[in-house]
Amino acid sequence: AEQSAMQAVALAEALGDASLQAAFRLNLSSAYGAMNDAARQLAELRKAAPLAEQVGDANLTLTVTANLADAYLKTKDYPSSLRYSDTALRLAGQAGDVAAAATCQVNRGIALNRLGRSREGLDAIRKGLEHFRTVHSRPLVAEISGVLAEEYAFAGEYREAYEAHVAFKAASDELMREDDRRHVAEASAGFESDKKQLQIEALQRDRRNQRWRVVLSVAIGCLGLLTAAVTVVSRRRVHELKGLIPICSYCKKIRSDEGYWSQVERHIKRHPKAKFSHGICPDCEKTGPDELAREGYL
Repeated sequence: AEQSAMQAVALAEALGDASLQAAFRLNLSSAYGAMNDAARQLAELRKAAPLAEQVGDANLTLTVTANLADAYLKTKDYPSSLRYSDTALRLAGQAGDVAAAATCQVNRGIALNRLGRSREGLDAIRKGLEHFRTVHSRPLVAEISGVLAEEYAFAGEYREAYEAHVAFKAASDELMREDDRRHVAEASAGFESDKKQLQIEALQRDRRNQRWRVVLSVAIGCLGLLTAAVTVVSRRRVHELKGLIPICSYCKKIRSDEGYWSQVERHIKRHPKAKFSHGICPDCEKTGPDELAREGYL
């Protein structure tokens, strides 16, 4: 945050824009405040104040002045804090900013109490606290109740300090419970969201699995049909092979399934649709080519 604000200030200076310079220096002072570096916080606020007045930005001037009062409180420079608190209170009244006025009342009351003007100071703090109670700003109510308890103790009003501390504790506990409830609600909402997402993902997986099951079923069906077709063709081929009858190429005798050779007329009568495959019978093998030629087989 510090580096970003410093870069922004440098760019605003290069542009010569006083309004941007004031705003970015205010941001830089807030970064230093978060770092508990009061000295650099004050340095940036002092630079921002004349820039805000130069551009005539009333809201920016009010914010810078109120922050100066708060920063001087941190350094325990109570006279300076009181001076800037009074100025900021006047500016808040002119702007009609009731919340800023209430904040200024608290800062002014602390400074007055620390300067020995306890009655006036404590009254100012109570006025600021009452405003935030009216607008139901519970975080500020808790914070200012703690401030009031501390200032009562500083003024030696210990009974009032105890009562303010009890109010501070109750307000703080309520905020913690509310914060816990919010965290629980956020966690529950996150759990429900995650659960729904898991349900959606499970449904998507089921759908993908169903598609794959359909594809697999189709593939298995196709494979079954292919297997059946191959089986039919194979059986047909076997039948065709079984339907072939060996016949001697020379004497035209037929070999039976039992291995006997007989005249072709007998098999034709028994198997009129049979097909023949040519070979040679044992007798013709013994006769030899010359004799087969003389007998007219060659």
